[in-house]
Amino acid sequence: MFEMADILVVIAPLLFVAIAGGMIFLLRAELLRLRTMIRCERADRQSLENDLGALLACSKTIGERVRSQDLRHNRLSEKFETLGSHREPEDVQMYDQVHRMIGQGMPVEQIANICNLRRGEVELLNHVAVHRTAA
Repeated sequence: MFEMADILVVIAPLLFVAIAGGMIFLLRAELLRLRTMIRCERADRQSLENDLGALLACSKTIGERVRSQDLRHNRLSEKFETLGSHREPEDVQMYDQVHRMIGQGMPVEQIANICNLRRGEVELLNHVAVHRTAA
């Protein structure tokens, strides 16, 4: 009959082929997983490159826009100061009173009623007061 050595001679190559086939299958699955990961990483990188390009395009003009707004703000402040210097003394007192009320947190409607001003005038004075304290 067949001896153990004869059986091993036949089974050993088959066992080797089966193990090698299993390893190839596992390696192929890992390769497919890595390829998918690489595709996702490339897509993410492309998206980041697009975002960076958009940010750079935006930032090229932002300095000029800030300078332009600063100049505009300075011109308006100068005009406001010029207008303020030509006010009547009672107007100065009324505007000072409005600024104090704004500083105390009084509602705009209430200030308008007390000072006999329009709501828009009080809001303008409030806006100017806020920007003066911020500057």
